[in-house]
Amino acid sequence: FKRSRAASKRVEEEEEQHEEEVEENQEAEEEAEEAEGGEEGEEEQESEEDALKRREEEITVARKKELKAMPVGELKDLATGKGLEAGKKEDMVGALLTHEAEVRAAQRAHQAKIREVLVKKKEELEALSAPELKDLCAAAGTKGMLAKQARVELLLKQWQDNDGVDKAIAKMARDAREAELGAMDKETLRKLCIKSGVECFVKEVIVDRIVKQECAKGRFAKPRLEEDEDEDVAQPASKSGKKAQVGDMVEALLANEANR
Repeated sequence: FKRSRAASKRVEEEEEQHEEEVEENQEAEEEAEEAEGGEEGEEEQESEEDALKRREEEITVARKKELKAMPVGELKDLATGKGLEAGKKEDMVGALLTHEAEVRAAQRAHQAKIREVLVKKKEELEALSAPELKDLCAAAGTKGMLAKQARVELLLKQWQDNDGVDKAIAKMARDAREAELGAMDKETLRKLCIKSGVECFVKEVIVDRIVKQECAKGRFAKPRLEEDEDEDVAQPASKSGKKAQVGDMVEALLANEANR
């Protein structure tokens, strides 16, 4: 009888040990899967950057070949038309390639800002209650029964038509400039005031006056890209499928913004 109890106890201990080993193995497998998923995410991010880099290289190679095939006189006209110095053919080709790459980068950055402000405004409207959205629609001249999403779309479209995107981007630029100036020491601000022709007062007034002057000069206005850039510069393909889509509404508004 004692032997039987001892044998049963050993069996129970072995079963418990086996269950612990199974649980440990499962945990290890889960951790490995999570780590693998994280690595895949990093690889996906890297692949997007690599794809952009590859497209830029392809554009540069094709454009370089095209520029080298141009007559020197035509190349000089193109360079001077873009505010670049005329010189040796090789130097002008390099300067034009650099300039066009900077234009493409600026266009990508601007498109990213447009998307950012559209998504932010959409989220702000979606966070409002139904009565609040109804009041805003009524103030905009639209009454009657509408679904919440329809009200959001209507208000977002009206906001865009009233230059909401440009104003939001200008505010972002102004806020960033204010933060930059606010971080400067008084002596640097004083020198900047003298250079800008702004009368020096306390730091907060200096920052405000500099920003107002730069705003009046169009520093925060919508960027005006050269009209012929669309012909000279190939646009890189947009990223798709690797990040969550914002939604058809935002995509439609982005397309509308591009045509304004």
